[in-house]
Amino acid sequence: MSKEFVEVLDGAFTWLGYMMAAILLYRVVDGGTPLEWENGVDRVAVIATLCLFALSIICKRVARSMPSSSYNRRYSSMSQYPSNWGDIREEVLARDGHHCGNCGSTSNLHVHHIVPLSLGGSNELGNLRTLCETCHKKLHPHMRG
Repeated sequence: MSKEFVEVLDGAFTWLGYMMAAILLYRVVDGGTPLEWENGVDRVAVIATLCLFALSIICKRVARSMPSSSYNRRYSSMSQYPSNWGDIREEVLARDGHHCGNCGSTSNLHVHHIVPLSLGGSNELGNLRTLCETCHKKLHPHMRG
């Protein structure tokens, strides 16, 4: 299990917890009480909300204890890219006008995979965009250099 996957789980648990809390709050505003213990649905909703927030906290702690992504080990070597990567890279840079797609910079340009190779992304032009080194590192804080 990767750190990124645990972080996605954390986000999902947090979002679901907020949704459940909003449903309970709506019931209170609508004239009900959140803890009508004779009503099994409310009891389950309260317990589920607490469990979702607890799972979110656990995910945060697990993610903190995990090492950073193995991105640099797996994808920093040019051997991971196709033999025509230089041509693909130049085509993307030309298509994007040799400007960063975020800030417009023209220096230290990188080609970014929108869907990372590690998550099944490809080297197709539609999955690639130009970013300067600064903007690229904001998306991938684990990048070296």
